[in-house]
Amino acid sequence: MIVEVENLCIKAGKKKIVDNVCLNAAEGERVGLIGVSGSGKSMICKALTGLLPPGTSAEGTVRLGGKNIVGEKDSQIAKLRGRYAGMILQNNVSALNPVKNIGENVSMPLKNHFRLSSQNIRKRVAEALESVGLESETAFAYPHELSGGQAQRAGIAAAVISKPKLIIADEPTASLDAVTGKKILDLLVSAVDGYGGTLLFVSHDFSQIRRVAKRCYVVEDGKIAEENDTEKLFESPCSEAAKSLIYAAKCLHISREDKF
Repeated sequence: MIVEVENLCIKAGKKKIVDNVCLNAAEGERVGLIGVSGSGKSMICKALTGLLPPGTSAEGTVRLGGKNIVGEKDSQIAKLRGRYAGMILQNNVSALNPVKNIGENVSMPLKNHFRLSSQNIRKRVAEALESVGLESETAFAYPHELSGGQAQRAGIAAAVISKPKLIIADEPTASLDAVTGKKILDLLVSAVDGYGGTLLFVSHDFSQIRRVAKRCYVVEDGKIAEENDTEKLFESPCSEAAKSLIYAAKCLHISREDKF
């Protein structure tokens, strides 16, 4: 397994906000994590990369490459970020370093984890930008000069440039219009599938999960309410949480043919 989570609990002070979560994703698999806002999805993602906010703590097991990172020093977990696991956030305009140009932002995983020549890095950055539909000249622009869609593309390029085993995409289209969001979803799937990576895709929108993920976990109040193949879940949900999310998607007239 590329990632294995067993009995993960997360507390904010004394309040438990994620309770006994178990999930996994195999090599080359696309897995969805869906729930309403505040259900605990993003906190689970943060635990997978050792980036829980101050005041929170985790117990249980999170294995990346067979190594449990819960309770590990940040200096050790940092060795896995960008190399083993990449992350795409909701708003990459704010996630990108504003004082560095796009080329510097995208190349950071390479500089942090690999000994490459400057020429090789520039070549890899240009290839990564072009692979997500951005011109190589975008490397010289700064985050504030990009549109929301361009920033998300740059974020995908930064996440996949080192070809990590796992990509975690936490609501990557939340700040985009529907048309741009659809393009970003397809681009994300194409980029990760292109090198055989594993994708954990997080959303509150079942239409997006259905477009991207082959298998899906439903999160409710910090717990896993249900897990199944995405299409089976769509056709025959068991939990009330899944039923509500799927009903909302159906009301928006999501067609079966519209999935990736």
